[in-house]
Amino acid sequence: MDTTKNKGKFLEVLALKGGNISEACLHFEKLGAKGFHRTTVYKWKRKDAEFAKRLQEFYDVQMDAEVDQVESALITLAKGKAKYVKGQFKDWDIEPDVRAIKLVLEAKAKRRGYGNTESTVTIKSDNRSAEEIQSNINNLKTQAEQEHYDISKD
Repeated sequence: MDTTKNKGKFLEVLALKGGNISEACLHFEKLGAKGFHRTTVYKWKRKDAEFAKRLQEFYDVQMDAEVDQVESALITLAKGKAKYVKGQFKDWDIEPDVRAIKLVLEAKAKRRGYGNTESTVTIKSDNRSAEEIQSNINNLKTQAEQEHYDISKD
């Protein structure tokens, strides 16, 4: 059998099996391909850069399609699906889900202030001891209290 041809057919079957390598291998074994296992595919991937590239491209495209499907379902959950009778709202086929709304806003409306904000704090290391640092903190507290006291006198 032509290995190049098998690799091409494998990618076709892999698409039909939703990207599940084990299911695709099982399909070939049912057709009489002896010893066709996941390890065969991983060996092809290691030894054949072109096959590895095509396999990665397949998964990239598949993942994009799956993410699009899930994102679409999430948006439907966030918006809900209204039931209309004679042009008038009657009820919900799918009620809007608050968690879905939150997820959509966190993912798509960060510029508008939705979502979790993260701050990164960088602390430079110095050679001061814990006692010196605590002493500096105490001095700053005393100084702040004094300034507050002085301001409140006016």
